[in-house]
Amino acid sequence: MKNVSRLPRLYGELSSWWPILSAPEDYAEEAQFYRRLIVSECSNPPETLLELACGGGNNASHLKKYFRMTLVDLSPDMLVVSHSLNPECEHIQGDMRTVRLGQQFDAVFIHDGIVYMTSERDLRQAIETAYVHCKPGGVALFAPDHTRETFRSSTKHGGHDSRDWSMRYLEWTWDPDPGDTTYFTDFAYLLRDADGQVRCEYDRHLCGLFGQQDWLRIISEAGFRARAVPFEHSEIELGSCEVFTGLKPPAKSQQEGWMSNTLCSTLSSILTDTGEIEKQECCACCKRRELINAKSQRCGSDLVCRGAGTTRYKLPPTL
Repeated sequence: MKNVSRLPRLYGELSSWWPILSAPEDYAEEAQFYRRLIVSECSNPPETLLELACGGGNNASHLKKYFRMTLVDLSPDMLVVSHSLNPECEHIQGDMRTVRLGQQFDAVFIHDGIVYMTSERDLRQAIETAYVHCKPGGVALFAPDHTRETFRSSTKHGGHDSRDWSMRYLEWTWDPDPGDTTYFTDFAYLLRDADGQVRCEYDRHLCGLFGQQDWLRIISEAGFRARAVPFEHSEIELGSCEVFTGLKPPAKSQQEGWMSNTLCSTLSSILTDTGEIEKQECCACCKRRELINAKSQRCGSDLVCRGAGTTRYKLPPTL
């Protein structure tokens, strides 16, 4: 593929260093966040998961315990790294903008590889790929490193040791032109081989940067019901980062039947003329706000409450 030649060096000639730059165990907490979000957003319990831009497979090493996974990446070198970590998963080389696998999955996940979409056209194509491969009632999850509103220049460092090799890196993220849709992440790698020799390598990553409303608009234009969700991690300040989900509308046959979903929020409680308490709920599936009578457990749209936190919906045919 012609686009492979434009990949950052870390995903090509330096790909064998990936596991000690970014170790799989570093992803355990965030992978659990993604798992919980995928499960809560899907209309039905998800069993299959497509990950686009899977990279070295670090998230998959945790998620594969819960889903049957298919992993896609543009870089053949990174697929080798991922396959060594996740041999039980199917691996396919492909560009997230154009790949078509001829099958659908309960959920589609694009981690921070989505940041390599540097224009709205690229981003739209990647999101359309997620839509094409997502089953009705399924969810797509997109996890960019930054949005325009949350972006801050930063400097980080890290690295790990293996039995024979060691790496330390300096990472500098900055935006030379706040008026466009890109920013840079520059890396300096210190690499120590088994013979003790240390060398320094430089690597520039050109990344895309879009506002929250741009994300929601493009996800919605692809056909999803879009939502922004604060990212939760013990090492990150709440509200400083967010991810985006897209629910693919269920097929008509699913809408007319019984569906299980988690209520996303309780918006208000009011006292009716008859003295009964009613709660206004927001349906995670259809986003319709309805009054659910606390005594009858019914609302005007015939949604039926089946317990705290979880409901089964008999959706009206107009949805």
